[in-house]
Amino acid sequence: MSELIQNGIFAIRPAGRHIITIGANLIKDKYAAVVELVKNAYDADAKEVTVAFFGEESEGKGITVEVRDTGDGMSFDKVVNQWMVPSTDDKVRHPVSPMGRTRQGSKGVGRYAASILGKELILETITPEGELTTLYLIWEDFVRAQYLQDVGILIESTTTDRPKGTSLRLTGDALWTDKEIASLQFELRKLVAPSIDDDEQESEIEREFTIKLEFDESWPGVYSGLKKDIEPFPIIKFYDYRIWGHVDSAGRATLHYHNNRVGDTTVTDLNFEIRLPEDPRYDLSYCGPIDVDFRVYDREPQAIQNLIERGLSDPESGEPIGKRMATNLLNEYHGIGVYRNGFRIRPLGDPGFDWLSLDKRRVQNPSLRIGSNQVIGFTRIASEAESGLQEKSARDGIKEDAAYFGLIEISRQVLNVLENKRFDYRLKSGLGRTQRDIDGKVDSLFRLEDLKRKVEKTLLAGGVDSKTQQKIIALIDTQQESNAKTADAIKRIVATYQGQATIGKIVHIVLHEGRKPISYFKNAAKFISTSATQLAQRFDQEQLEEVVERAKGFELQSNIISGLFSRLDPLAARRGDKKVEFKLAKAVSNALAVFESELANSSITYTVECDDTLNFYGWAVDFQAALTNLVDNSIYWLNTVDEPRTISIKVAKTDDLLRLEYRDNGPGIPEEYIKSQVIFEPEFTTKTESGSGLGLAIAGEAVARNGGKLIAEYPDQDRGVFFVMQFVLK
Repeated sequence: MSELIQNGIFAIRPAGRHIITIGANLIKDKYAAVVELVKNAYDADAKEVTVAFFGEESEGKGITVEVRDTGDGMSFDKVVNQWMVPSTDDKVRHPVSPMGRTRQGSKGVGRYAASILGKELILETITPEGELTTLYLIWEDFVRAQYLQDVGILIESTTTDRPKGTSLRLTGDALWTDKEIASLQFELRKLVAPSIDDDEQESEIEREFTIKLEFDESWPGVYSGLKKDIEPFPIIKFYDYRIWGHVDSAGRATLHYHNNRVGDTTVTDLNFEIRLPEDPRYDLSYCGPIDVDFRVYDREPQAIQNLIERGLSDPESGEPIGKRMATNLLNEYHGIGVYRNGFRIRPLGDPGFDWLSLDKRRVQNPSLRIGSNQVIGFTRIASEAESGLQEKSARDGIKEDAAYFGLIEISRQVLNVLENKRFDYRLKSGLGRTQRDIDGKVDSLFRLEDLKRKVEKTLLAGGVDSKTQQKIIALIDTQQESNAKTADAIKRIVATYQGQATIGKIVHIVLHEGRKPISYFKNAAKFISTSATQLAQRFDQEQLEEVVERAKGFELQSNIISGLFSRLDPLAARRGDKKVEFKLAKAVSNALAVFESELANSSITYTVECDDTLNFYGWAVDFQAALTNLVDNSIYWLNTVDEPRTISIKVAKTDDLLRLEYRDNGPGIPEEYIKSQVIFEPEFTTKTESGSGLGLAIAGEAVARNGGKLIAEYPDQDRGVFFVMQFVLK
């Protein structure tokens, strides 16, 4: 029997250092602390906030940092009952200021970040009615006190004729280095996002809230006596490519694109729907309405020079800057920031914090993808309630949940549109290198006709006798024959690797469809083994019947595996040296059979019009590889649209032409890419993540090896793709 020792009702008593914990220990650094105080000034409806630095008044006293604003100030009652109360919910209950600003803070702890900036704090705050409230505290008192309630803080209230506003003076910090001051300016410049205006080509920083930086005369070094307004980095005006606009809460995008490298002001309007794919790693959801503004820069030397020629200059002197400084500026100021109510959520957008994994994407596809040091971007998000995007209490980003991963996917899909347009432009303008027609390039590398003509001309001009000329030309012809064999060998190797890439595309089919039968074999074998042991010891008719039933299942599952490999077998064939005659209907059927389950699971129907007697002389494996890549693409894109989902293949033959028409009713291909045929370039893909940019390139090369051409045509229906394989018959 237990005996009660003691009981009672008690209150939680926070330790004195609790204030230091929720302030200094939760805020990332002193730059973030200044940012928190600037945000508080914004919430107080200040038109202007000044961050001022004062040198040491006496040896060992330390410097003074002051953050003062022109806001509405706080009354004595508000200081005592709100400022002094950690985690107050005032901004939650009053999310909009009297001026109509959406307030930044909601956790009620940001003001305690001031403990990072000095050892002592003097708070002076004046209301519009002229009430001056002064508060004085020493942060070390909280460290020494056992309980928070043990720390006494002096607060007094008087009348004054001084203008309204709030000042926090923090004394006792060490002297800031020039590098730290430069970093602070960097953060303040990035603090406010530019406005995203559909009709404004070069949007400016919003002017309703001005941030100033000041240093008194006693401050040592180059910053002594400096007073300046924080201006945005001018580099954001001189982008090479820009995409900006609005994405609503259902994923409907209304965007605009501008290519600044072509030298005109033409803006392309873009309207499309962003669909969130299913991701096995995490859930995704739409994250409320967002505004985006992504500005991308090429990094080759000529692009940097173009940047300077457009007007990139030093914001202090107004003088043009050099290539090295321009490059350094891009190295220091890049990334895509996320802003709420005009303020950036750190560390999203910090150099080195690649929250969109842009660098990882670029490693996989450097010609198409943008690296983090090539983009300066701004993403505006709605309130936590509207967007579901919640800031972490430690002020170090956004909680990683479905809304956050949805924001990542939406941002990548928007950027992907710019990447594709940039790739197309660079290719057409000679800035990118085409990799199409590999067989043709190999042939031209080993072809000696031009050399032969030049040698003949030189020999003739030099008076060399005809017999000697013939011997020399014969040597070139012999080498040409040898080169042709080498070229054929290289083309066979390329074809082999492209075939392996095609096989790689369907490995997931093998894994998906083979997993269930293999699992059955494994479990049934274990059951039969155990049952056999038991039956050997004691006969049981019911158990025997169960063993027989399981054994029958082996035949069914074996047939599934056999059928799978039968469907894949035509694609596994090696491309031999000789062409053969094969039936086109069978080749089409083989390509579709590979995706039998995926087509059914995605509710995709298909029709084929092809005469069963129609033959073709060539390599069947290449023909099937081309179709396989087209079908694989269709399945991906058809899954992004609503049913019905269809694929149609029509093969027709005339006296001298064989034509295969391939259509689906998916989202289709933008007209500009059909016009340029850039979709057949290796590495080009409109998929945001899973695309390698090889499928259509491999299909095109496979058709070319059979003497044909694969072309993307403008669709003759409401939507979808329209590909044509065309072969001239000899």
